Amino acid sequence: MTIAVSHEFQPLKDPHQKALHINLDASRYGAFAEIGAGQEIVSLFFHVGGASGTVAKSMSAYDMTVSDSIYGRTGRYVSKERLIAMLDHEYKLLIERLDASRGASTGFFAVADTVSARNFAGTNECHGWMGIRFQSTPKSEPNQILLHVHMMDPDNVRQQEALGLIGVNLTYGAFYLSHDMNLFLEHLLDGISNKRLEVDYVELSGPAFAAVDHKLLTVSLLRKGLASAILFDVDQRPIPSTEFFHKRPILLERGSFRALHHMFPDLVGSCKNQLKAAAGERVQDAVYVLELTLNNILGCTTGSSTIIFSTSATATELVNAATGPQAIGLSNLSPGTDATRTGRWVSVGANDVRIFVLSSTGTGGVGTLVVRYVQGINAP
Repeated sequence: MTIAVSHEFQPLKDPHQKALHINLDASRYGAFAEIGAGQEIVSLFFHVGGASGTVAKSMSAYDMTVSDSIYGRTGRYVSKERLIAMLDHEYKLLIERLDASRGASTGFFAVADTVSARNFAGTNECHGWMGIRFQSTPKSEPNQILLHVHMMDPDNVRQQEALGLIGVNLTYGAFYLSHDMNLFLEHLLDGISNKRLEVDYVELSGPAFAAVDHKLLTVSLLRKGLASAILFDVDQRPIPSTEFFHKRPILLERGSFRALHHMFPDLVGSCKNQLKAAAGERVQDAVYVLELTLNNILGCTTGSSTIIFSTSATATELVNAATGPQAIGLSNLSPGTDATRTGRWVSVGANDVRIFVLSSTGTGGVGTLVVRYVQGINAP
């Protein structure tokens, strides 16, 4: 039985139904290699039935010596490097052994993960790498999707369950949703709460993803609630935070993004001096990170002297201290002393809130706004 897919295809949402759907698709056949939390992905394919139509091989190499003999030596076992070595090995074997007999009608795939699930003492960082290499059609060049995930369940069994569910969602998405990565991300956590599992890095390669903008794809992880933070390097390339920060001193400038000032080089220099005193020569590996908090950012395009900041289009506006025919820079706002305004606006201290911004059109400019006042709930 071969299941045809069109752009009108309605995605399934239940991971168990997804696994069964794949098992009944005779055009898909592949291998599963899983290390660190049982064989959590392939077990779902076995559980729903019909797995013989999908699973050519299933394995788990827990012992480090055994793992090294199969995939080669590595510095870190839970890493992108190890995941790629696993995919390379399993996909190559699959093609060598089965391409001659069924390659004309089969899109081969290899699914792999290497994770650190919660240990018995509960002292480890619970995270992992997961990926799939797959042919979109028989005999085609392979595509690849890599994910980095954080597991947040308090026990090992629940973490295994969450990994199995996202693994099925990843496999299903690669086969049937890779033409639309927004749709792929929307269904990546089907059956899983983002309080249980977070995806903070996605990497795509292959002909199916030639037109995908990786920067926008990574930002979508935030916008769709899959991640709470993402990381870019100085060349605006997404990078996995666990690999980048591993055993490195960090200089972090926290808070809202603002234009860099001449003070920043001096600040970094002073921080490096303190790091050197504490970490010695390791300071040479230190990285300087600017935190950009999206919830604190509000861009304006205006050169107008009429600027209104409020909670709705009709609310009484705050007083803008930087009015005038200019692009907005840093604006300090308050209710002022007017009785009507002070009666409607309440100080919220250091808490930031989202508000409505209204201005007439004008020349381009960008502003950053941190709100300290919000309209009172019972204001007239």
